[in-house]
Amino acid sequence: MTLYTDCVEAGLKIDHHESDLYIKDGYKARELVIKNDKLTFMTEFIDNIDHEDWIEIPFAYDPWNEKKEVGNV
Repeated sequence: MTLYTDCVEAGLKIDHHESDLYIKDGYKARELVIKNDKLTFMTEFIDNIDHEDWIEIPFAYDPWNEKKEVGNV
C-alpha cells in the first residue's frame, strides 16, 4: 500500500495539486506519514481558505502518477 491508499482507506481528508498529496493534519495523518517513511519529505502549511493545518507530501498523489505513467498528462 502507499501513503495515498492508506489515507483513502482511513477516510482522511485529502487534496492534491498535480502529483503533490495534501493531507489534513492530525494524529492519524502523521501516523500514516511515519508508517510510509515520508517524514523527511513532509512540509506543513495552513490552508488560506479554511485556515486549517495540512501536510504536503511531494509526488505522493497516486492517481496523478498513474496518469503520468501511461502518458495522459
